[in-house]
Amino acid sequence: MTITETHLNAEEQQVADLVDAPLTEFPLKQVDAVTFLGAQFDRGLAWCTSSRGCGGRSQPGSCRS
Repeated sequence: MTITETHLNAEEQQVADLVDAPLTEFPLKQVDAVTFLGAQFDRGLAWCTSSRGCGGRSQPGSCRS
């Protein structure tokens, strides 16, 4: 197995941290889907192109890749 090191810029690292947080705080086997998805929304991970505070991170459409 090969381990590839990935270097993230500050914004990418922030998003990576935001993605990891709900997985730690709201284990999928212990919470309902609405609670988990709400945690993602509150962190701006629902729709990356929506504005902050509306489920997004104010990112260009290319962030979906």
